[in-house]
Amino acid sequence: MRALLNCLRRDQKGSISVEFALIAPVFFFLTFGVIEAGAYLAASTLLESAVREAARTGVTGYSPDGTPRQSHVLSTIQQHVSGLLDPSKVVLETKVFNSFGEMQSNPGGGTSGLGAGGSFVLYTARYNWDFLGGYGKTVFGVPSIDIAASLAVRNEPF
Repeated sequence: MRALLNCLRRDQKGSISVEFALIAPVFFFLTFGVIEAGAYLAASTLLESAVREAARTGVTGYSPDGTPRQSHVLSTIQQHVSGLLDPSKVVLETKVFNSFGEMQSNPGGGTSGLGAGGSFVLYTARYNWDFLGGYGKTVFGVPSIDIAASLAVRNEPF
């Protein structure tokens, strides 16, 4: 029996397979984590850019003929996020305040809408990011991550 154990201890066949089996899960976990973090940051930046463009559209008071202003602003966001994000899952919330100070002291307040000329408006877009392409709930118990982007502006006089 002792001779068999000594023989197995000196035999190095298959040692690379065992080392790979020990290292591979950590390597793949880190690789997919870096990819997911990069995609999340790209999605967050894309949503922030879309909110900025929507606010630029809404601040002017412009709306094409026959299109409600709210619909035009939402379509601006959806056009800017298409590609990486699902435009139908973007939720836009706009609140009108009397001043930037009121916006800061009472962020949950305000009234819904885009306001009139000179109004202070808080644009907030939310997106429900499916963690690991929807497999996040199965693997880690995390179904999704909420991405939000906000921008406060004052409407031009129109």
